[in-house]
Amino acid sequence: MEAQNIDVIFVGEISNGALASHTFEIASLARKLGSSIKCVLSVSNSNSTFDVDAASVQLGEYGVNELHGVDCGKGLCGYGLAGYINRMCESAQSNSKDVIVVGPASYLGRDVLAHLSVFADRNVLANAIDIDLDSDGIVTTHMIFGGSKVLKAKSSGTSPQLVILRPKSISAQADSATQCSVVRAQAGDLIEAGASSEIINSEITQSDGPALDEATIVISGGRGLGSQENYEKLIVGCANELGAATGASRAIVDAGWVPYSKQVGQTGKTVKPQVYIACGISGATQHLVGMKGSKNIIAINTDDQAPIFSVADLGIVADVNVVMPELIEKLKNLKS
Repeated sequence: MEAQNIDVIFVGEISNGALASHTFEIASLARKLGSSIKCVLSVSNSNSTFDVDAASVQLGEYGVNELHGVDCGKGLCGYGLAGYINRMCESAQSNSKDVIVVGPASYLGRDVLAHLSVFADRNVLANAIDIDLDSDGIVTTHMIFGGSKVLKAKSSGTSPQLVILRPKSISAQADSATQCSVVRAQAGDLIEAGASSEIINSEITQSDGPALDEATIVISGGRGLGSQENYEKLIVGCANELGAATGASRAIVDAGWVPYSKQVGQTGKTVKPQVYIACGISGATQHLVGMKGSKNIIAINTDDQAPIFSVADLGIVADVNVVMPELIEKLKNLKS
């Protein structure tokens, strides 16, 4: 496959009234894959506070050529978007273009790609961390066995090629500004009668600090803290001084110390901050896969053989319950 003959179509997503960060990550990746890049977004064209035109300007800075704002009405959103993207694929193929469709590893992205897989009769390469072109298809990179191994998978044959990309795998980098046109569309005719959905309730997880997957500094705690009270005193206390987000290992989430929304790891959130501080976390593979892409990693643990030190830039072999109070005190002194 040659980039100049490829249309890249990707699923964008809105989070808290703005484009989700993984939308820009996929856009950044798409630039190396095709000559025409199109983002498909689920919006309400008649009643929405989301500014599609402003979003098109943002996406243009990342090389996106078209933003399709698709209104699914009260129909099943994933089903409707998949039908719409399938039509886009058929149109591109009728013009002798190859197509790559990329969705994020989110509820919406997986829903859309699952339906599209059926419509297009193509397999999906899931949980990829990178995509490259091959002579007759694409090659995707995946982490397996909790991130301890990396493998390549190839998809060839008739397009579209379908891929689900893991968030935080690609660094979002703006390109020179591209004119991104807006296409407003309806998907109602693509949704079967009676296939409707309704949002009963929407709840945003409250946090005193920055969002975990967007923060530049993340402080996470594990079983080495000893108790939920120590998590609140040391991890939350230090985060307040640094303006950091708080995370956790799966062990203390399972123990009920903190909610699942704070879990970092393969079955939790993937984070990629400038600084990641792991406090009392041994570093099981499941946890490492969710944070080892951080730019600077600091680990505090009493076990000098703990796996967390294998990825740490700075390791402190000590009791976290001794180190953290001193750190918090020094931070307070610096502020004063």
